[in-house]
Amino acid sequence: MKRSIEEFVSSINNLLTIKLNDFMIKYKNLLPNYAIIHLHSKLADVFSQIKDGKEVMVVIDNEGNVRGILTPMDILVMLRSEGKGIIRTHFGTTYALRSKKLPPKSLLKLDVVSVMDKHPLVLEDDLDLVEAIERMSTERTNYAVVVNSRGKVLGVISSTSIIRVIAEMGKSVFESL
Repeated sequence: MKRSIEEFVSSINNLLTIKLNDFMIKYKNLLPNYAIIHLHSKLADVFSQIKDGKEVMVVIDNEGNVRGILTPMDILVMLRSEGKGIIRTHFGTTYALRSKKLPPKSLLKLDVVSVMDKHPLVLEDDLDLVEAIERMSTERTNYAVVVNSRGKVLGVISSTSIIRVIAEMGKSVFESL
C-alpha cells in the first residue's frame, strides 16, 4: 500500500512537468470535447454543437485567432433572472449587454460574441502542466485554450480533465483504500 502511494505521488510529480502538447496527446480521451466556431456565429450554431456532444466552443476570428470561449454555463447565465439581457438589435445583430432576464426565444438570434467569455485563458503548448494549473488558478477559470507558437488552436484543457487524469493514475491506489 505504501509503495502504491509513493508510486502515485511520483506519477503526479512527473505529470506536472509534462508539456501541454504531450499532455493533450497522451490524455486526449480525457479532455473536453470542443468545437471551433466563428466570432459571428449565432447561438443556434452553438446549440447544434452542444447537441453533437461538444462542451466547449473556442471562438475565433477570420484569421483563426482566439477571441473567446463559450460553455453551456454562459448560455444558462442568459436565462437566469439576473443574467445578461438584450438591449438592442443593430443591423441584424442582437447584442446582450445589460442585466435583465433574457427570453428563451431570443437566444437563437444572439451572436456568439455577445455571450462568450471575451477574455479566455490562452496557453502555448510548450508550457508545463504545473504552469498551466497555476495560470488557471490565478485566472480562476476551469478552461484554457491551448495553441501552438503560431496561435493555431490545438485543443482545450479543463480543471476536470486534469483531475480525471490524476484519478485514472491513482485508480489502483483509490480502490485499495
